[in-house]
Amino acid sequence: MDFIRGSIYYAELPDAGENVQRGWRPVIIVSNNVSNRYSNLVNIVPLTSNLKEGVTHVTITAPGLREVSTALCEQVMTVNKNTLSDKLGEIKTSDLLKIHKAITMQLGDMALWYGLYTGLFYVLWFYYLWKVVTLING
Repeated sequence: MDFIRGSIYYAELPDAGENVQRGWRPVIIVSNNVSNRYSNLVNIVPLTSNLKEGVTHVTITAPGLREVSTALCEQVMTVNKNTLSDKLGEIKTSDLLKIHKAITMQLGDMALWYGLYTGLFYVLWFYYLWKVVTLING
């Protein structure tokens, strides 16, 4: 089974205490596709049919969902792929971008800084390689 970012599945979520989504419910995969392909784990955002407002909540309508739902982006979880079953469909790219923004709001600038740090690392690495090749070739 292919697990693609933005796909909606049913999952059996563990009981993690009060105010945390649990039980059999739809979820959206939010982890990157490379990790989804090679890892036994995926990051998900649970959905609820309780429509809620908030900066970490995104309203979702998608084929396969029985009703309009709210993605609870403050509850990003890591689950084993074997807890997922019954692919329901995929969300629109615009909704995936809203979810990404909501997760970034939840995690604060940490997510943004990690992305900038990673990008800067690659820029400096390629600059270093270019300098080495330039020195070798004279």
